[in-house]
Amino acid sequence: MEERILTDTRTFYSLEAANLASQGATASSAEALETYLTHAQKRIEEETQRAQWLLEVQKGRECLVTTTREELVKKQAEWLTAGLPTLLLAGGSGAHLGPLSLLYRQLLSVGLLEPLTKVFVDHIIAVGTTIVNPPSAAKASKVPHPPKSEEDKELLRLAAADEDALIERLIDFKDTIDATVEQAFEKHDSFLVKRKEGFERVVNSRTGGGKVAELCAKYLDVKLKSGNRTMSDEELERCLDAALTLFRYTHAKDMFEEFYKRHFAKRLLLNRSASSDAEQSMLLKLKDECGPAFTQRLETMLKDITLSDEMMKAFSSMQSKALSETEGEDFELSVNVLTQAHWPTYPMVEVRIPPAMATATERFQTFYGARAAGRRLHWAHSLGTCVLRASFPTKAGKGKPAGEDVKELHVSEFQAIVLLLFSDLAPGEKLHYSAIKEQTGLDDTELKRTLQSLACGQIPTRVLRKEPQGREVDAELDSFGLNEHFKNDRHRVRINQIQMRETREEQASTQSRVLLDRDLVLQAAAVRVLKARKQLTHAELLQEVVDAIKSRFHVDVGEVKKTFEKLIEKEYMERVEGQRGVYRYLA
Repeated sequence: MEERILTDTRTFYSLEAANLASQGATASSAEALETYLTHAQKRIEEETQRAQWLLEVQKGRECLVTTTREELVKKQAEWLTAGLPTLLLAGGSGAHLGPLSLLYRQLLSVGLLEPLTKVFVDHIIAVGTTIVNPPSAAKASKVPHPPKSEEDKELLRLAAADEDALIERLIDFKDTIDATVEQAFEKHDSFLVKRKEGFERVVNSRTGGGKVAELCAKYLDVKLKSGNRTMSDEELERCLDAALTLFRYTHAKDMFEEFYKRHFAKRLLLNRSASSDAEQSMLLKLKDECGPAFTQRLETMLKDITLSDEMMKAFSSMQSKALSETEGEDFELSVNVLTQAHWPTYPMVEVRIPPAMATATERFQTFYGARAAGRRLHWAHSLGTCVLRASFPTKAGKGKPAGEDVKELHVSEFQAIVLLLFSDLAPGEKLHYSAIKEQTGLDDTELKRTLQSLACGQIPTRVLRKEPQGREVDAELDSFGLNEHFKNDRHRVRINQIQMRETREEQASTQSRVLLDRDLVLQAAAVRVLKARKQLTHAELLQEVVDAIKSRFHVDVGEVKKTFEKLIEKEYMERVEGQRGVYRYLA
């Protein structure tokens, strides 16, 4: 009787599964898959109950349920497995975690998880790679510099917008995958391994992980800036942890370090950090992840800022005693003294600073020279900021007499130097571009950028008026005057510099510097290993060098071989005669 029941069961479910599968495969939708999976689960539960009262022997009961599973799940596994991406794409809201869980448990019950894990990792790579390598990036890479047409500029804008959103999109995608693995797939080891494998491939699919590393640093910069105060501490911590998770997958941790250091430096120097606690929290996370050597320079930068604050208190105290009350109010100076070896390099832009600034900086140099004999200060004017108090005429109207509207202008040092040229001009008087250039000493690139920000930016920030009007600054034709119709509802007005985003040249320069450092790191690692071991085969030295630097970046075997050749030329090592592929350290 048992045989007949099993045969009838197999025949019935074979026909039912074929009918339902044909409908589901044709529909090829999340709803069709969910319908089939739910139906299969219901039938398996029904047969489990039926076996309890129909069959007396436990083995027969198990065979009945197994037969049902074979017909409804095992024989349909190919199209069910192929439907995984459809369910995953529909799972962004969490609505399809139930069907995903059903798919996982049913394929697990018939021992067919391995094909599902392959489809799973292929889906991560396909979707993730599209996020990391948007079509706009390939198109923008072909745009000449500077862009020659409006179409070129639009391509660059689209590429920049995609880059700005890339890390956010990647985090959202990973959140979906994490929810699937942890809730639907019950943290099964196979899927945990495939998730790691998939995201490593995705993150490193563009410039060996360098681009995602760069954009991770930029994403963290945006989150840690003072302009992002709307987030709660808990939300900020979640964002930091999410970015750090992506950082773990990149093979270019040295690229992240360099870009993070540059952003970190600007936040410190321009006082743009939302929270010192958040900055310290991020440093601790990076130290835990990569070790103390990774954050040593960043911690030194923080220490420099702390010591500078203490130094400025001493300087201010000394100045208040040495100067009269009136002199002390003319110009308030704040200086950050930086340890040059631990900070990013900045261009030393030549500029003629106004007498009040020059007097203040000279006083500080005298003060610093007395405290740190033998040390020399180099002023990085391109990083300076100023707060100017400005008065703008207001017209009489609505019961108010004519008067002055006093504003605080938060500007860069270059913007302040240019604006101060207009403080003593008569109403309506203008300065030609050439006169401004002569009096400030700024080169054309910096001066045009500065004037453009003061006269061509958003209307509420146009402190200067340009004639003739236009978006670009013309060195031959343009003259500038104070905008007597300036109006801004805020008392404090922040005037952003044009091109605050890192230029393509700056990004390329940073990337080139990292690649140059990699060459030096490889050489140092090879010398350290060979010095300790004295003599090694090529394969042994190669493996030990790769192991030594893999926490910072991944490298091709060919690059390591080139490093060995350089060290032989520099006579740090030599090939052992009579022993092929063996190197010896040279003292």
